Amino acid sequence: MDIHTLPELRHYWSSDNLFGVPAIANPVAKTRFKNVTENIHCNDNTKAVKKGEFGYDCLHKLRQVIDALNSRLKEVYISSCVMAVDESMVPFTGSSSMTLCMPMKPVKRGYKIWCLAESRTGFVSQFYIYSERSDRQVDSSFYLVERVVLTLCDTHIYCHSLIVFENFFTSYQLLKTLKERVLYVVGTVRGSRKGLADILKRKDRMQRR
Repeated sequence: MDIHTLPELRHYWSSDNLFGVPAIANPVAKTRFKNVTENIHCNDNTKAVKKGEFGYDCLHKLRQVIDALNSRLKEVYISSCVMAVDESMVPFTGSSSMTLCMPMKPVKRGYKIWCLAESRTGFVSQFYIYSERSDRQVDSSFYLVERVVLTLCDTHIYCHSLIVFENFFTSYQLLKTLKERVLYVVGTVRGSRKGLADILKRKDRMQRR
């Protein structure tokens, strides 16, 4: 279906030669296909935390698949010692509480995914899907963006790897924690961040050198 894309799902079973796709329609009936796709579950819904309660996860139904992918990537992909953390937008214009509208981005609306990419190939070795409602309820002393970086870089602890990211992620607390985990960092920093040395907050520091 990804190769032969049609406007609507029902078109694959159409009797019209312009729409019908025998390779899909012959093996499985339309009703059977709908019943299967509507009832596939990747997680146990009875274990889902209810909305509004601590630990609620918007991605509960896909959590096991997401965790399995990240876990497998850790096992089979050997990255270089230089990596980058950044965000990626997956286009989606439908109705979802997880979609974001970011007018300044090339992709204006969709799902935000934070990625750890290997610098040599650009291969995404770890990813973290943003879900505001569940992220707000995580009990942690770290801010969301700090948790993102620490989670993505978890498998590289004590590896002397170099992590590169922009000022959106940079904070004194994050840099201190990464140093304790023997990870090196290159990145810009916003002058308003807490914990910065006074010299880093001076706007005229470049002119006085």
